[in-house]
Amino acid sequence: MLTEIINLNKTSRDLDRRWFSDPAIDLYVWYNHNKEIVEFQISYDKQANEKILSWDVESGITNHNVDNGNVAPDKMKQSPILTQDEQQNIAYIKKIFITSAQKLEHDLYQFILSRLDDAI
Repeated sequence: MLTEIINLNKTSRDLDRRWFSDPAIDLYVWYNHNKEIVEFQISYDKQANEKILSWDVESGITNHNVDNGNVAPDKMKQSPILTQDEQQNIAYIKKIFITSAQKLEHDLYQFILSRLDDAI
């Protein structure tokens, strides 16, 4: 089940952020000053080939692979970056989300579920 990580550091963006985590997924949610959700990200398949589904109010849903920055053993590890992934298995992501997010606040749960349903 997702557990909220509290006492997050402020980001350079002028938005409030929440982070929820469990072994299967991480969920990040950004709110504007009116407490409206303007963006969320679901990080999934964290143990293998991590991917991120993103939604924002302007672009809708996009999907990315996480290039974790691993290089040869004799070189320093690079920072992870996101690369575009055209394949979006929204039904799979929805199933993982439903399993992990059962204890989220009802409004937040329904908001994200609705965006996933719209993308199927």
